[in-house]
Amino acid sequence: GFVSSEEEERRMSQRLQEARTDVSLRPVWLSREEVEDFYNGFSNSSLWPLLHWMTPYARFRKSWAESYRRVNQRFADEILKIAGLEDLVWVHDYHLFLVPQLLRKNHEGDSSPMPQRPKDLPPPLSPTNREDHEASEGFAKSDGRFVSMDLDPRSA
Repeated sequence: GFVSSEEEERRMSQRLQEARTDVSLRPVWLSREEVEDFYNGFSNSSLWPLLHWMTPYARFRKSWAESYRRVNQRFADEILKIAGLEDLVWVHDYHLFLVPQLLRKNHEGDSSPMPQRPKDLPPPLSPTNREDHEASEGFAKSDGRFVSMDLDPRSA
């Protein structure tokens, strides 16, 4: 999440620790620039149009892709601090497509199968540049892949 100051980050971290829940929450704080480049940039201006059959609207910037890689690595690093080899890690949505691949790279020698790139990806994800290829490969490294698509153009 994004917080505007160190004080707000401390306050939000304290609230997460105080929350009574069976689910353990662990924040990954993003700077304003990371929110802009990772979230608004690569995730929502590059990947979202590709995944929703809106390819003419996809825009790319190298700085967005670099931020996307860095933020995905930070999420993977946080997961690795608490998750073991037998734990189920649920990675939800395209914002974190690289996380499964990054987790697997950390566990070389792990007996988990390495899935191949699925043949049923929507055509817009056919890799045409390095950033597209890296995102689709990250998605392919997941044990399970669930894609929700509404092919009715009126739903966009």
